[in-house]
Amino acid sequence: MRIALPFLNFRQSQMPDVPKKVDMKKISKAKMEEAKIALARLGEKYKHGMSLQPPQGPTDNAFREFISKLDEENLETEIVQDTLPDEAKIP
Repeated sequence: MRIALPFLNFRQSQMPDVPKKVDMKKISKAKMEEAKIALARLGEKYKHGMSLQPPQGPTDNAFREFISKLDEENLETEIVQDTLPDEAKIP
């Protein structure tokens, strides 16, 4: 059984139009130098701003205290009955 597939008909094809040339506006050397200086200044502001940005994530006192306790040698691993809610206490 043969299936008829669509095919390309190159008899009707044409060459594409040549794109028009885009004329660029001339910029003076003084303006180019100003732009380079402004771009360098912007880059420095960006780098300086990134170094001043606070670290991401939880960094409050409670978090730092938790991290310092994790680094301790002997962690308490037992469950204290007095700290559990009534429904979770073992009889």
